[in-house]
Amino acid sequence: MTKKSDTKQETIENEDGSITIQLSKPIINFGEKITEITLREPTGKEFQKIGMVMSVDTQEKIHFDAVKVVKMAETLSGVASGSLDSLPYKQLTKIAYAMIPFFV
Repeated sequence: MTKKSDTKQETIENEDGSITIQLSKPIINFGEKITEITLREPTGKEFQKIGMVMSVDTQEKIHFDAVKVVKMAETLSGVASGSLDSLPYKQLTKIAYAMIPFFV
């Protein structure tokens, strides 16, 4: 079912266009322990509501809006924002980078 795998970032692009991210530590979401998060592609309505999660400066450096990253991840994965808030910063950064193909 997987199309390609990036072992460095521990992300998998699925055949349906969704992206699965392996978590460095399990988190609890609605009472269930989860070890990965799958993000589906956002709809136009979701994009309009949440907005762009990143910007690129004139030196082509990527900047993320952390609040929008968490909101978009919650919307696309069904994982509660409170659960996402418990992730280490590096893990949220991994999720943010995994979203890039949805916006470029």
